[in-house]
Amino acid sequence: MLSFYDCEKNLSEYDFNEVEKNLEVSFPASFKSHYFKWNGGTPNLSCFVNDNIDYDYIEIRDFIPMKYFKQFEDDPDFTLEGRAINEWKLNELPKNLIPFAFDWGGNYLCLEKNSWQIIYYVRDVWSENISREANFKKIQLLLRTHLRSF
Repeated sequence: MLSFYDCEKNLSEYDFNEVEKNLEVSFPASFKSHYFKWNGGTPNLSCFVNDNIDYDYIEIRDFIPMKYFKQFEDDPDFTLEGRAINEWKLNELPKNLIPFAFDWGGNYLCLEKNSWQIIYYVRDVWSENISREANFKKIQLLLRTHLRSF
């Protein structure tokens, strides 16, 4: 059974609504339910296995918390919403992706804002020889076609 440890302060309905407003989204019920139960944290089952990709597995290090992050004194730059907004402003992440977890290499697991597909976004293979849009497309890997309970 999936569980998490080292989670952050529980979210209120107001907190969650504020995050959605800042990101201009309305998260799916399963994602919202997950974050109400576990705000960020480290999963006890950290491997994501998908037979349709070339990777053996993707090991999830941590889920990114919303609103609160005691290790960084609740600095919004380290929360899910702050990280997404900053990455979008710097044009280092397409605006249709919302990062919600990290692997051990610092790559993101993201939700795609229109379809809610789970996308693996590899951040360490950027090529200076192609356009930003081509890089964005090249470094995204579909992990799941639909969101279901984590």
